[in-house]
This record gives sequence, C-alpha cells and structure tokens, in this order.
Amino acid sequence: MSTLFHTRGISAIIGVMVGLSAIAHAQVTPSPADTARMQWGHSDFSRYNRPSMCDRAAMLTWGYETRRYNPDTVLQFQEGIERQFPEKAVDVTRACINTLDIDSVSPRQTWSLARVLLVVNEDAKSKSSIDRLLARGVTRYDTLHVLGKAIELYMDALPVRMDLALSYARQIDSLPLGPGIQPIRFNVRNMIAGYWMRKYEVDSVKKYANEAIEIFRYMEPMERDMAAINSPFNSLINIANEKGDLVEQEAIMDTARKLMAEWRQDNGRRWLDQTARMIDLRSSMYGRKTQPLKGAFWLNNGGVPKPVEGKISLVVMANHNCGKNCTSQFIALKRLQEMYGDKLDLTVISVTQGYAPGSGVLTPEEEAKAAADYFTKFHGLSASILVDEAPVYTYEDGRVVRDHAPIVYTFNELSGVNAILTDTKGRVRWLGKLSNDYERKPLVLTINRILEEE
Repeated sequence: MSTLFHTRGISAIIGVMVGLSAIAHAQVTPSPADTARMQWGHSDFSRYNRPSMCDRAAMLTWGYETRRYNPDTVLQFQEGIERQFPEKAVDVTRACINTLDIDSVSPRQTWSLARVLLVVNEDAKSKSSIDRLLARGVTRYDTLHVLGKAIELYMDALPVRMDLALSYARQIDSLPLGPGIQPIRFNVRNMIAGYWMRKYEVDSVKKYANEAIEIFRYMEPMERDMAAINSPFNSLINIANEKGDLVEQEAIMDTARKLMAEWRQDNGRRWLDQTARMIDLRSSMYGRKTQPLKGAFWLNNGGVPKPVEGKISLVVMANHNCGKNCTSQFIALKRLQEMYGDKLDLTVISVTQGYAPGSGVLTPEEEAKAAADYFTKFHGLSASILVDEAPVYTYEDGRVVRDHAPIVYTFNELSGVNAILTDTKGRVRWLGKLSNDYERKPLVLTINRILEEE
C-alpha cells in the first residue's frame, strides 16, 4: 500500500509551528536500577520543574520499555492506534508531573503539559490547558495556530484521542471563511481520513476524503495544491483496489475526472491519466486465474512450480542483497506465516546479481542457493524460492552489463506491485505493495475474507 495522507500541511499553512514530539514514536528511560546502559532519568524527580522534562522522561521510558520487550515494535502496523503506554512509562510520568504546579505552567510549556497529561490519561486536564492557551489568542492567526496544533497533538497521541481532535476540528469549521481557512479545513479532513484509513474503516475514510475533495473545489486557485488533492483520491482508490471493487474504482475515477476538468494545470491531467492506466491494468487482473511462475531456479518447492491451487498463495518480489533495508518486509512475511500457518503458501522471488551476502563472485546456480538460504535460514521463512537469472552482456571494451531478469518485466508492468495473492482456485484476489508491516494490514483483511468465504 502506498504512503497515504501526507497531511502535515497544517503547520505550513498556518505559520511556523513547533514540531511535536510525537507520542506515538516516543522513547523512554527506566531508573538506573533497571539498566546501566541508559543513564538519563532516575526515580527522584525533585529537580524536574517543567512539563518538558516530564515529557522527555515519558518519551525515554516508552521507547526503552517497548524495545526491551519487543525489539521490532517499530515495524508493527498501526495496531498502535489503540495501543496504550507501558505501565512503567505511565508511572514515571505520573511521578514526575506530581512534582509540578500545573496551574502555574507558562504558556510556552502548554504543549508539553498537554502531552504528559495524555500519558497519564488526564484527557480533560489536557484539553483545559489548551483551552487556556486558546483563550489568550488575540488574532485569528493565533486561534488557527492553536487549533491546528491541538488537532495534531491529539491525533499523534497513543492511543489517538479522535473525539478531542474532532472537537477542535469543529471549531475550525465554525470560523468564518477568509484567507487561509479553506486549506486548513481541507488538510484537517485529510488528516482525519488518514486515521480512519489506518483503522480501515472504509465508510469513514470515504466520508472525510470526499469532504476534503468538496472543500478543495471551493478553494481559491492560489491555494490549490495538486499534491494535496492526490491524498484523498489515492486513499479512496487504494480502498477500492484492495477490496477488489471495480465499480467503486470507476466511480472514484469519475469524480477525479470531473474535478480535473476544472483544473487548468497539466500536472493534474498527467496524474489522472497515470492513475487511470494503473487502475485499468490492476482491475483487469482481479479474478483472473494465474499460471505457475517461470524462472531459472526453483528451490524448496518440492519440484512443483508455484502458485498452485488448493491453498491461498502469496507471491512476493524480494531482494537477497538489500541487507537491513528489507528487514521490515521479512518481518511482515514472518508474521503472516505465524498468523495463517499452512493455510498460506508463500513464494519469494529474487533475481541474480552476481553475488550474495558475505560472498564473492558467484555463478547463477551458487547465487540461487545462497538466496534460498538467506530467505529460509537467516530470516526463517518457510517458502518456495524462485531465483530468475538476469542476462549478462560483455561489451567489446570489457564492460559487463547486467540486464533485467525476465520475471522483473512481469512485475514492472503492474506499476509498483510487488505482491500478488491468489485464492484456493488460483484466482487473483489482491495485488499491491508489501514492503513493511503496515502494508500487511490490507493483505490480512483480504486473506480473512477468503477464509470466511470457504
């Protein structure tokens, strides 16, 4: 799934806003009794006299506790929207904040105070601190600054405080229209739609994305930004794509065509044409029966080319020479196998490059064996391995050129697709991108639907 909703445009629109230390990515420290490796922080908070100090303590403790018990937490898909702070982080934050006189906190410390109050689940007090700051506003710019930052704060919280974010979004809606209001309202809708996209609540995504599109229609030409309108359209298209709903895809494209008819810039029309071609190509694949893959070297497949009928099959393009850059992809695949066991048949495809991790120059046969060992032994995947051979040409001047392996062209034609899922009858049910754990989520939903059908 492609990256959705690049909606932090609120800060750029309403002026210079201090970047939030996103709670969802916080890190943490325990007391020295827990570890000698992390020296910052201790159980005596008598010297802590500002909320920002407590904020830092919460961040360090969250990160340490999370990585201590689950080292690959950062690679999990957005189950984190509902995830709570570890008890240790809450205890550290509460002990720290109890040393402060909350009512006398300076306005400059309001955002740190609001964050740490969320950590200890004092949501009402967090809102009150922001409301006090909001009441100090003299100009509409001041009001927009606080409202925009409050929405980001509550949507970055762990778990997300959507009710509080919506309360401030409604305040933005209630402001009379004027310079700057429309783009802020547009970006708020985009941000909220992004939240529902991460939860995969399709109706809510459609509601807010469509509202963002309608707001976009009435924005002043000078405020229109093609990159921003891509977000809701791409999100709606992805939903329809992952649901295999061809009617929905075409309806979304009809909306895009109508909007782009109002657009006078060539980049808008180019984006629409490219998106339409991608949808047409992917749509043509749904329900089509696949044929067994062809390539130079099959390993761990029992002599049977994959995918085969009788099992749900996932075929994924990977790279046996990408090192730590592909760790998240392999973790996503391992988690899929842990979830579905022998109900899911996995095939990993790679291509020869002339070498493998820790090796010198290898023949294609040697490299194929090394690639299989890398996927199955090093990363622990239970998978059939297909390694296709990339043709090598030597020019007269001695230069060696490696061309694309044949199987690469097959995937390139699908425009960014690196994973294809087929059902037990060998029909394509999902195709898209699977390169990290977040992108596992729509795949999980599709597999679950197939299992329910059977």
